[in-house]
Amino acid sequence: MNQLDYPTIKRNLGGSVLEAKAMLRRITDGPGIAPQDRKLFILFGRGRSGSTVLVNMLDSHPEVTCLGEILRYRTLAPVTYINNSLASLKTHHQGFKLLSYQVRTLCSRANQQRIREWIEENEAKIIHLSRESLLGHAISNIYAVRRGAYHSTDKRAAEHSRIHIEPAELSARMDGSLRLLDFERHFLDGLDTFEIVYERDLEDAGAQVRTNRAILDYLGLEHQDFTVGLEKVTPRNYEELISNWAEIKRHFKGTQFESYFA
Repeated sequence: MNQLDYPTIKRNLGGSVLEAKAMLRRITDGPGIAPQDRKLFILFGRGRSGSTVLVNMLDSHPEVTCLGEILRYRTLAPVTYINNSLASLKTHHQGFKLLSYQVRTLCSRANQQRIREWIEENEAKIIHLSRESLLGHAISNIYAVRRGAYHSTDKRAAEHSRIHIEPAELSARMDGSLRLLDFERHFLDGLDTFEIVYERDLEDAGAQVRTNRAILDYLGLEHQDFTVGLEKVTPRNYEELISNWAEIKRHFKGTQFESYFA
């Protein structure tokens, strides 16, 4: 008998399990804030763009509940699942993280449209996260995958080691990021959106303080101190981080991505 492939089972059944749990919580936890009285927001963008920092930042506010990636697996009825996930929350300001690849890859075209309609009907505000540097975004993703540590709360995050990256892999990551950004712009067209750029707004503590105040103003909330508890995982010096950095720079010379290596 073949050994059970648990990752495959988890991918295939994970969404159904989450949908069932959300429905059960709606029943057992009782009603939360009435839909007409809640103010909704969504943290939307690509992974490795500061979304976890913003979840922690906003969820530390006493008048806010900000959930994590509630659509991280394929679900049969994502809008129903979203409603069930929010139904028992006790704060007026409610939100969650929604990564753009989850909408593009895990949702059918029909469900993508239903999510758009849900956002419009509920007048949900969108906090759109992006990265200024496609290179930094790609390296951050590759480095996190190689080490199996995505955030500084993971004990492996302190273990900095040099890595080798094939130029083709880096190029594919950057191309994919561009395509995903195009999808985001199309999906968000016409929605109430507040733009956050990781390098400008979240990369250091001072920027996080300014961004926290700006987002609270956007959401109509009083300013509060916040707790993040995360630090940058990917080292800033790519020449020290990547063992074949010189090869990579030569590979991208004369390409559309050359400016990121200046």
